[in-house]
Amino acid sequence: MPIILPLAEQIGVPLHLTIAAMLSASAAGSHSCFFSDSTVLSAQGSGCTSMQHAITQFPYALIGIVATTLFFIVVA
Repeated sequence: MPIILPLAEQIGVPLHLTIAAMLSASAAGSHSCFFSDSTVLSAQGSGCTSMQHAITQFPYALIGIVATTLFFIVVA
């Protein structure tokens, strides 16, 4: 945030869109990455490897990523 917020301000991006984009990106990264803490803990709880869990969850994360991308295109 210390780098992105001043950069967004310099190029004229509204603050609320900048924060929303950063939160969306962090959520997408957490659900798509096979070594994130949420994926590793979920995989351990379900008795599979983190890679197996990430592969099964990626289509659901992709739905959110596409919907968020469309939202930002419409709003911006």
